[in-house]
Amino acid sequence: MNEADTCQTYILPKLKTSGWEDVYFTEQMVLTHGPSVVHLDNFPARLTSLRRLQSAAEVELRPLFFAERTLMPSILDKAFKGEL
Repeated sequence: MNEADTCQTYILPKLKTSGWEDVYFTEQMVLTHGPSVVHLDNFPARLTSLRRLQSAAEVELRPLFFAERTLMPSILDKAFKGEL
């Protein structure tokens, strides 16, 4: 079974039974007319920068979400109820 068969067998029937019409989606789409080119120049420096930013964000958010165990469930509850 290939990707197209999987889509036809599992995904498209689920979309259609949930009310999606054919005009809402396409099965296959070409994003580029040629090969995708990935530029890896300066990749290690960019990765280091992203990791530094992620660590800084974790340090900044930790008091809000991890120190107060009651805050996180209440925020998720409101999010799932559509109140945020």
